[in-house]
Amino acid sequence: GSGATITGTTSLTLSASDEGVATFSGLGLQGTIGDYTITAASNGLTSATQDITLSHGAAYSVVLTSPATVTNDAVFGTQPSVEILDQDGNRVTTGSQSTQTVTITSTATLTGTASMNAVAGVANFTGKGLKLTDTIDDYSITATISSPSTISDTNNISISFGSATKLAITTQAAGFVNRTNFTTQPVVTIQDVSGNTVPNFIGDVELSIGSGATITGTTSLTLSASD
Repeated sequence: GSGATITGTTSLTLSASDEGVATFSGLGLQGTIGDYTITAASNGLTSATQDITLSHGAAYSVVLTSPATVTNDAVFGTQPSVEILDQDGNRVTTGSQSTQTVTITSTATLTGTASMNAVAGVANFTGKGLKLTDTIDDYSITATISSPSTISDTNNISISFGSATKLAITTQAAGFVNRTNFTTQPVVTIQDVSGNTVPNFIGDVELSIGSGATITGTTSLTLSASD
């Protein structure tokens, strides 16, 4: 039936020397796993059938499902999931290849539990706490298995800014003459743990100086998301 194909030579021409027996060799099946019926037919003769069940083959590929964009230094809202498939896209649900170790790597800094054993051909990393901590950019994330050989699948993943954790003076003040405005006014940037600017920060930023001098001018600013 549809969904599977018999491979090899499926038609034989018999001669008297075959003594009425058609012996096939080198036949196989490929396609979607499930139940099928093999039919033997010859013109003018009643056909014969055999019911069979096609099972999955050896692991041939993995399919990684992962988020396209994540927040820096935050556990993924949806953790990766990996399927182990045979050459025709059937999930490998039994045998040692169905329970082998699946490892997640990334070109960004990845933390959390990045390796686990698959269950019936699926490695679901829910609860494993995977997160990326790095600068805002585009990276890759890869799932890999080792049996029957090294097999992997890679997706693109982008990091967006994370939660505000620190301040950085990104333009240094300069020109310090008593009772004169700085020749270069300072600029302070709100950053996440990796030094990415956090543009949606809302709050106050205040400048101060040690005893013995006083900063003149407006030393406190209230930022809104538009800043």
